Amino acid sequence: MADPWKQTLSCRDVAGRRREVTVSIPAAELELYVQTPPGEVVRLNVDELRWMSQAFTDALRQLEAR
Repeated sequence: MADPWKQTLSCRDVAGRRREVTVSIPAAELELYVQTPPGEVVRLNVDELRWMSQAFTDALRQLEAR
């Protein structure tokens, strides 16, 4: 069984408040989960978008290795 994998990224909502987005793959799963604050819209600047893209790339590698 594969270990769970998770990355948490800082971002802001539309009102400019600090929020977090978590990208995860639970143990024994072959699907990616993206968790955002309930009812919130996540706003990403260029650097945050790069971090999110890297998190998706890392997650893809994790899934391919399972």
